[in-house]
Amino acid sequence: MLIKQDQMLIKQDQMLSKQDELLDEVISMNENLSGKMDQMLSKQDDLIIEVKNVNRKMDRALETGIVELKSDMAEVKSALKAKGII
Repeated sequence: MLIKQDQMLIKQDQMLSKQDELLDEVISMNENLSGKMDQMLSKQDDLIIEVKNVNRKMDRALETGIVELKSDMAEVKSALKAKGII
């Protein structure tokens, strides 16, 4: 009877050892996944910054174009007034 109990205890120890190994693997996978997610988030942050910079540049270009267009229209109006058209 004691031999069977010893065998059961040995098997339980083996099972606990396997559970520890499994837990270590799960922890390792979690750390690996966490690191990869951090890299993805970092790349997303970089992309957001890049998009914001492009938007600012486009806004400046558009604003410059509008200012030039207003200036050109003012010249056209002046020319038309000088010729008595308007």
